[in-house]
Amino acid sequence: MEVAAFDATTGSFVYSFTFGATTKSHIFPTITAQSFFVSPNQAVAIAGDLSVSNPSGDSLTAYWVEDLGGGSGHLTVGGVSKADGQWFPATSNWGNVRYVGGPSAGADQLEVAAYDATTRSYVFSGFSATTMNQFNPVAPSSNDTEALLGSAHASNLDLLINYAASSFVNHDCAAITAKQLTATADLQPFLANGHG
Repeated sequence: MEVAAFDATTGSFVYSFTFGATTKSHIFPTITAQSFFVSPNQAVAIAGDLSVSNPSGDSLTAYWVEDLGGGSGHLTVGGVSKADGQWFPATSNWGNVRYVGGPSAGADQLEVAAYDATTRSYVFSGFSATTMNQFNPVAPSSNDTEALLGSAHASNLDLLINYAASSFVNHDCAAITAKQLTATADLQPFLANGHG
């Protein structure tokens, strides 16, 4: 490419150096959504499970969310519960949207969309929100503990640790490990009496 200007004083043209122009290809935005798990009736923001890639810098002007159903949970937008099967507008990057786990186990299929004003089109992504079964902490009964402590040899300590690790469960469904139990004060008297 070249450009030129006519110099009326001298009656001649002035030319530029040759230069090039490259057409940059457009890359459409994408939304990446991660499926997640919640406890019954637990409310979590969905924004942390979503990311938008917008390499061409398109103007994303509107955000939407929908619960397609399938589980017993629901969406809230701005703190207001929303029905399944309908699109609802959200704030930028879905910052005001939460998913509330249902009262029973199941998976809801969620979908989000963003309007791309640059290309006049929508970008979509789907993912799931799963309500897990409720597990309440359960401690072994005193009868069970006495039976396990009855004899003074190492296998009973191993049995106690394995029993306790499978009996004490927290709200995230992660069992307390035998290593964690060994360090607890509850087992110190047992270990001090030669049961270990």
